[in-house]
Amino acid sequence: MVDLEIFAGRITSTGFSSGDRIVIGDWHDSPIGSFTNIMWAKPDGSRILLSPSEEHAKYVSELYNFESVEITDMELILQ
Repeated sequence: MVDLEIFAGRITSTGFSSGDRIVIGDWHDSPIGSFTNIMWAKPDGSRILLSPSEEHAKYVSELYNFESVEITDMELILQ
């Protein structure tokens, strides 16, 4: 039996004519708490994870592969 890890929140993505793609995950409830992260896929196919902490980066990097991980402060502003 597989244990499911439940994330509650939202995810959105967009692509650009340059070939860049951005995916934003905004999770108000997850196995590691509330957080927002960004995956940036460059035109050459390399993927960068922008994460709010080492803990979150480690968790997400176990689910997906990235060529680079950057820890950075993030603030999601909704209007």
